[in-house]
Amino acid sequence: MPRLTVRNLTNGPLSISSHINLKSGETKHFDLTVDVIERLQADKLQIAADKGAISYTTSFDPNANDNAEGTVVAELPGGSVASQVKITAADTAADFLLTKLVAGANVTITQLNPGGFEQARIDATSTGSSSLLWGDDSVQGTTTTRYLTPGYDDGTAEVTPTQFRLPRPGILRNFRVRHNVPAGNGNNIVYTLRVNGVATALAVSLSSNTADASNLVNAIAVNAGDLVDIEVTKAASVGASPNNIIGSMEFAA
Repeated sequence: MPRLTVRNLTNGPLSISSHINLKSGETKHFDLTVDVIERLQADKLQIAADKGAISYTTSFDPNANDNAEGTVVAELPGGSVASQVKITAADTAADFLLTKLVAGANVTITQLNPGGFEQARIDATSTGSSSLLWGDDSVQGTTTTRYLTPGYDDGTAEVTPTQFRLPRPGILRNFRVRHNVPAGNGNNIVYTLRVNGVATALAVSLSSNTADASNLVNAIAVNAGDLVDIEVTKAASVGASPNNIIGSMEFAA
């Protein structure tokens, strides 16, 4: 138990200095034994806090002449700066952690378990995009429907689709097709994106003897796990097939 010697209390209040570690909303009890040389006056007892307002009550006997014993109850109100944080020592305003966190672009901060064991969850959403690529050396000159190979194959496009599943949801757009070696009679070749075996509006029509064409207008929303492929059709024979055919499109988040 702390012991304190008190003198000349009639000339001014008694100030007790001590480190009392309190959490927000916490009440702490501690006892003092005071050796009184002159009468201790309970209403002269003062307690100060260096962080936030602190309230207290005492039970000292104001008429005690010696060895006065009593209880001091100190309470730090909930929400005081003692339970708040600063970013650096130079920060001019302490606040609760959730208020100090600022969500940037495409980031959300969510308070979990309000009023209980609270946590802050930070979620980020990707806004990047990637490219999908299909290609074959030839699509033949006949009207047989064919399908471009994912990536690239230096042979002829197959008559059955090679499909793959998308790893995430997103938007497929900006479809571009290139005939690196144009050839044939100039009839059109149509390259169409299919999703789960169904043709979409994202299609490019390119004459066999032209190098480049694109569809920058249509965009197709897709889900994670959807199957995609590129279908190649011709309304009429193109004679000789163009070579080194590449199709690419943007896969946006």
